[in-house]
Formats: sequence, C-alpha cells, structure tokens
Amino acid sequence: MTESVNRRWLLLARVAWVVVAVVALGRFVTSVPVRYDHLAHPTVVVRDALAELGLSPAGYAIYNVALDAVFVSVFAVVAGVIFWRRSDDPVALLVATMLVVWGPLNGLFVLTPNTTQGLSPVLDLTLNKVPTFVGYMAWMLFFYLFPSGRFVPRWTRWLALCWVLFSGSWLFTPFGPPTWPLPLFNIAVLVLWGSFLVAQLYRYLRISDATQRQQTKWVVFGIAVAVAGGLATIFTVGAAIDLPPEQVGPKMLSMLLMDAFMLFIPLSIGIAVLRARLFDIDVVINRTLVYGSLTAVLALVYLGGVATTQATSAPSLARSNNPSSPWSSRPW
Repeated sequence: MTESVNRRWLLLARVAWVVVAVVALGRFVTSVPVRYDHLAHPTVVVRDALAELGLSPAGYAIYNVALDAVFVSVFAVVAGVIFWRRSDDPVALLVATMLVVWGPLNGLFVLTPNTTQGLSPVLDLTLNKVPTFVGYMAWMLFFYLFPSGRFVPRWTRWLALCWVLFSGSWLFTPFGPPTWPLPLFNIAVLVLWGSFLVAQLYRYLRISDATQRQQTKWVVFGIAVAVAGGLATIFTVGAAIDLPPEQVGPKMLSMLLMDAFMLFIPLSIGIAVLRARLFDIDVVINRTLVYGSLTAVLALVYLGGVATTQATSAPSLARSNNPSSPWSSRPW
C-alpha cells in the first residue's frame, strides 16, 4: 500500500516538473522575439557606438539573444539530464526543478520587457508569479535538504516555513517585505539567508559521510567560481546592467563573462547530484587555486605596469606639448 502511494506521489511530482518546465521555458521562448526587437532598434547613441565597433544593430541583437539561449539551454539540459536519470530521487527532482526554473528567470533576457507584461491578473499569476515563487522555494529547499533530503538541523524546517511566508507575501500580497521598516527587512534577510550557510556547515561537519561531503564540495566550488568571477567582472569591466547604454563593448564583454561564470553553478550541481567524478573535486580545487592565483598575480603585474607607464609618460607628454618648455621640440 505504501509503495503504491509513493509511486502515485512520484508520478504526480514528475508531471508537475514537466508542467513547470514547459511554463518556464515557454516563457523564455516567447520573450526572445521581444528582446531581439528591443535590441535591434536601439537609440541613436547606441547605434553610433555600434557603428564605431563595426557592428550592426541586428548583429548586436543576435549576440545578446544567443547568449541568453546558451545560458538558459545549459540550465535546461542539466535539469533534463537529472530528471531523466534520477527523477526517482526527491532531492534530484527538487534540483531539476530549481535549475529548469532558475535559468529562464535569471537569463539576461529579463533585462528587457517580456511578453507577459500587461496580461490579465490570472495569466500574470500563472506565467510570472508562480514560476518565480517555485524558483525561490526550490533554491531555499535545496540549501536546507541537500544532499541527504532531510532537514538538518531539524529546526531549519521552521525557517523554511518562514521563507515560504516571506517570499509568498512578497509576491502575492500588497503588504510584503518591501513595505516593512528597513531594519526589520534587513534582519529577516540576514537570518533567512544566513541560515542556509549555517545549515550546510552543520551538515558538512556533523552529519555528512564522505560521498556527501564531496557532493557539497562540488556545489561550493561552482558557487565560489561564479561569485568570484562575477565580482572580478564587476570590478574590472563593470556590471552590464549598470553600464551606460553607449558602452556597447564593455556591456557585451560583461554579459559574456557573467554568463560564463554563472554556468559553473548548474554544471557543478549536476555533477554533485549525478555523482559523476565526485572524487576529482580536490584535484580540481587545487588546480583552480594555483592557476587562479597565478592569473591574478599576472593581471596585477600587468595593470601595475600599465599604471606605472602612464604615470611616467604623462610628465614627458606634458613637457613636449608645452611650447615654453625647454624640452619641447621647436620648428626652427
């Protein structure tokens, strides 16, 4: 009897995953033409900047749409493989849901208006708010349940309930967290997000076995690379969403780098869930630290050399450009 009930619940969960995947990916597909049209008809300033780079508006639009498609496709493919191989595992099914929803939600195409704006409240609820809520819930449950599928420590289940109320009131009610006093909002976010880290640390140090610790290492590795790479991109090139529209070149580079680093998250989670080459993670981490440190040192040396050259050449240029200077060249 119990086995029959479990099979029914498993079948229902699989059907729900398919529905969620169709809605999330369908929303992305319908947004692509809108994003392309938006980018293919830029302002005069952006058009002039593109002309300086030898790019057409259509080429710029294709570049952005292609980045979006690759980004979302990687999330969707990893989610699909997990669903195909491990849909009988509740944690794997949760991860597949999280990835198939989160890719479209966080693709760069959301920087432009999408086709769901201005729809009826029912369609807005179905196509916008519910998928967003599912995505946030899946991420929250992932940090509380991965990799064993149990709430560890047990009190995290109450924090999970608080997160459901927090996100639900934000999306579905007019008196959600944005209307709260700022100190209350900051405390709630700090406690809820901080509990993710506390739960994973406690699980890793006190509960996890060797295999589960390797799974956790893979997830941490992917997130760490994404965060470090994203911050490096922001501090060197700038965040694409914050750069002025006329800075086309930096925006294109920023989007490419941010997408590339962000894709470490689904790939590392996929390896952790599918348990593929888990025990190579220590070698990967060591090599990443060595080569990453070497790259950082070389970058600093290069930037320091450029800054020094500019600082030493500036006075010389000033003297040569000053007609009254004894060092200037005079056309006798």
